[in-house]
Amino acid sequence: MVPNRRRTKEGAKGRWDALVNAVRRDEERLILRLQRNVRDSPEEGPMVDRCILWTGPRRRGNGYGVFNLRFRGKHVQMSAHELFAMLLLKRPVRAGKDVEHVCENRLCVRHLREVTHRENCLRRDGKK
Repeated sequence: MVPNRRRTKEGAKGRWDALVNAVRRDEERLILRLQRNVRDSPEEGPMVDRCILWTGPRRRGNGYGVFNLRFRGKHVQMSAHELFAMLLLKRPVRAGKDVEHVCENRLCVRHLREVTHRENCLRRDGKK
């Protein structure tokens, strides 16, 4: 499992940074693998606004998409939306930040933005 960015010891932070660097090195191959696990949303409306949905594996407990990789000889699972956000932003998600689904669809990997954990919780709970 990828270390939690908010609560990490220095060793876990080093592993997270190494994973981010590995993703950057293999970005082309990674994008090809990711493309096999997405499709356009079947919803009506302009193509520009449609979600791009994750069709790959999901976490049982919360329904978020996950992406499996091998890193340093071990199996690692990353949230699909965080990986897409990292590729779109061209940098890792900042420490203390979450990736929010603006469209409120957990499987969408298109409508993403970086927010604080508090903002993400407030919006999720409908207080924003």
